[in-house]
Amino acid sequence: MELNRYVEVLARRKWVLLAPLLVALVGAIAASILMPRVYSASASVRIALVGQSGESVNPDYAERLTNTYVEIVRSRPVLASVIARLNLSDSPDELLGRIDVEALPATELIRIKAEAGSPGEARNLANALAQALVEEGRTFYGGSDSALAGGFAVVEPAVAPKSPARPDWRLNIAIGLLVGLAAGVGLSLALEYTDGTIRSVKDVEGVTEQPLLGLIPRSRRPAINGAAFPGLARGRDFLVSAEYRALAANLRGRLEKQQLGSVLVTSARPGEGATSVAVSMAVALAQGGMELLLVEADLDDSGLQGPYELLLSEGDLRDPALQGVFHRRHHAGLRNVLVTSADGVNDVRKLLAEAVQPSRVDGLTVLTSGSKVGDPSRLLASAEMRKLVEVFGNEIPVAIIDGPALLHSGDGMAIAPLVGGVVMVCAEGTGNRRSVERVMDQLHGAGANVLGLVYNKALQT
Repeated sequence: MELNRYVEVLARRKWVLLAPLLVALVGAIAASILMPRVYSASASVRIALVGQSGESVNPDYAERLTNTYVEIVRSRPVLASVIARLNLSDSPDELLGRIDVEALPATELIRIKAEAGSPGEARNLANALAQALVEEGRTFYGGSDSALAGGFAVVEPAVAPKSPARPDWRLNIAIGLLVGLAAGVGLSLALEYTDGTIRSVKDVEGVTEQPLLGLIPRSRRPAINGAAFPGLARGRDFLVSAEYRALAANLRGRLEKQQLGSVLVTSARPGEGATSVAVSMAVALAQGGMELLLVEADLDDSGLQGPYELLLSEGDLRDPALQGVFHRRHHAGLRNVLVTSADGVNDVRKLLAEAVQPSRVDGLTVLTSGSKVGDPSRLLASAEMRKLVEVFGNEIPVAIIDGPALLHSGDGMAIAPLVGGVVMVCAEGTGNRRSVERVMDQLHGAGANVLGLVYNKALQT
């Protein structure tokens, strides 16, 4: 995945990214509030590293000596004496966990750092350890009169700290933000991988490997009962958006180049706006001077509330729909042509001529789904449908077929290899990459000629 693709995914899932970040930030603040306060104080002790005659001590010996006294401070006897002196409840091992002793490089100093629950306790503990080291050194070298014994002295006593050393709010918040950011990025990428919902053109271009014929923006005004095409009854005055005109121009170029007489417009699943695309594209082609027939081949009327009820949302038409869009009702249609021609007596051409209805758009005629007769699955997979598609290709300049969603019904897959080309409609936020990939495999396996894809309901164009 390219860097700009990651940026696009994170920008799209910004709330998924921000939620763990905010949770981690709140958690870091809460933990900092609840954590016990720890104060730290330090004292410095000098060891004069000189020989008996005043000459400098060998550096290796000096290093061993200072390291020896660092370990002496950390020894159990010294810690036990400090515990007794300060009347502490700690054991020597517990006290060892609260102190840090280090020899400062290139100096004669040993720094003793102590931690406690209060500023005064931290100061007293650091000073007591420093004094214990001085006493140990003087005792080892024979008392305060000895030259070397006099070399042990506290040069910087510990003072009570004004603020706690822990919790470190800045560090805790920084760690919390890093953890939250990592969790948010990981969750966003995981959702992107498992979700599969189409969110951009790149989502489908990588799956289909087909050219983009058109990009249609999402409608800002949901349409109910035919309002998706206001003004269509006025015919030539119906305005088609610039995006649909560009789509029509791209499709027209492919139709003329490949000499195609029929095109199936379909999608992987219902709700992706294939019917809206088919209608608007057909109107745009007709307004551009082409003569064509718009065919309603989605014969599934199981979702209708009434014989011609339409339910539209964001430009989608619930099938079947063309007879309501073009105000052509109670008339023979595709079903009637297929059922009547199946008896072998009636000619499909004659029946088609009787069923085709004019629209108010010059150059555009309509073949609706017709009466509720016959089994839709059998009709679309029948020999009569094959003959009808041949008529589309030979005797009708161009037929735009509004087909059923391919994964919703197997009917569309029966038509796909018969027509000259297939246009796939994929909708942002509705379509699914896996569904599109599955459909494309089926189309290629059936020998269908996929002309390209239309990216519908785009939030950004």
